[in-house]
Amino acid sequence: MNFELNQANVQDRANAETTQYKMPVEHKFDYGIVAGIGVEYSLPKVGHLLLDARYYYGLGNLYGDTKRDYFARSNLSNIQLRLSYLFDITTTTK
Repeated sequence: MNFELNQANVQDRANAETTQYKMPVEHKFDYGIVAGIGVEYSLPKVGHLLLDARYYYGLGNLYGDTKRDYFARSNLSNIQLRLSYLFDITTTTK
């Protein structure tokens, strides 16, 4: 689930039609499907390393999708890679 807090439009094209770049986002709330996989490797007395990969596919459109609109589909999608290091604050005995 995503919610857009801030929007910025940047124009970096010399001679292109830019009407669609100036459009405000119509639907700021997004929902979608997430799939991912991760692995954790424990280092004794040092901490833990985590590697995680995810893919997000948005099911909602950010802009209108009628025939007179610029976009037929305007959903979000992204790939996330994360490498984390966790350290133990307290030790546990078994």
